[in-house]
Amino acid sequence: MQDLETVAPQGFIFSRSGDFVAFSLPVIAAALVVGGRALWSWTSGAAADVPEWAYFLCVVLCDAGHVASTFFLAHAASGRGSPVSPLLAASGAAAAACVVSLAFFAAESALWLCMGYLSVAHYALQQWQFVDAACRRHAAGRGAGLFSFCKAFVVPAVACPVLIWHTDPARGFDWFFREEDLPVVVPEALFPVIITVWGASFFVFILCVFATEPPSRHIPTPVLLVLAAYVTCGLGFTLPDRTAGLFFLTVPHAIPSYFRNFLGLRNHWHLKGGLSGGFSVHAQSAAARISRGASQQVWLFLAVCVAFAVADEFLWEALVWREWSTPVIEHENPSPEAMHVAVGLLFVPQALHIVWEALFWTPALNPSVLALYGLPASAQDPMA
Repeated sequence: MQDLETVAPQGFIFSRSGDFVAFSLPVIAAALVVGGRALWSWTSGAAADVPEWAYFLCVVLCDAGHVASTFFLAHAASGRGSPVSPLLAASGAAAAACVVSLAFFAAESALWLCMGYLSVAHYALQQWQFVDAACRRHAAGRGAGLFSFCKAFVVPAVACPVLIWHTDPARGFDWFFREEDLPVVVPEALFPVIITVWGASFFVFILCVFATEPPSRHIPTPVLLVLAAYVTCGLGFTLPDRTAGLFFLTVPHAIPSYFRNFLGLRNHWHLKGGLSGGFSVHAQSAAARISRGASQQVWLFLAVCVAFAVADEFLWEALVWREWSTPVIEHENPSPEAMHVAVGLLFVPQALHIVWEALFWTPALNPSVLALYGLPASAQDPMA
């Protein structure tokens, strides 16, 4: 068995370059695009609405595309003998039935609200999952869970900006939400309290980091991920510009999801010949396996995800949005029942994505995912 610190030097989740591509690069790219567009809008006086290119990049390629990557992962985990296969099948059927039933029997706004809050919870859970993985990798190399406290700070990093957004629903964030349908609007008088709690939590986090390890040139990965959560959620949920919200929340969320789901699929392809389906205990890091001859598989993976995303957007336009008409799409007035069923069916992929990634990537529910990070599931938990 390889030495874990050799597999992931200095506690990186995948590798130094892999972590940069998955986590740092999306945040940097979002900041550059949003900053550049803000400067252009300020100097040119252009309208602040979301441009079509930003919508296509964030909503179609990132949001809808990374949903498709989950289906690859479900396929990789559905082999014979996989411990999570029955759970994924049962939860997927239940999620699909709930979404369609809610769309048909309840008010349409109820479905949009449920999917909106589920998406926010999914965003927070993914942040926690990556911080948890980083803590485990760091603990494996250092022999102790020094930065396990980082996981607790994901909650205020996400929750406080969400509450700030609820004090003024007219802000830019609008994942599945319709401002007039928000069930709870936090009194604006609580805004200073929320800001104080948010800032205090960040200050306590920094104190904990310095108390745990003296400052050095290398910032531990768990710390970087929590800092990224404070930055992306703070800007994405609270800035009044919708384009900023799309970039700061969608891009840093989707790219890591693409990355880890491809690693899961790649791992399945490597183990398919000699082992049963699903993820088995394997000490070698997935990042090392993906680096050998994976370019063609990466492009195939991305091409299928993009094709799904474009088809998904086409169906939303043809059946729900109905904002443009072509010889291919001829708009007719459907019955309310047909519209409800269409919305419910189109929400099924998103619901499956949320449920399956929660079940598959949480070690407490599926310990075998630790093998992807070079942490054998049968070994003693280094975080214990």
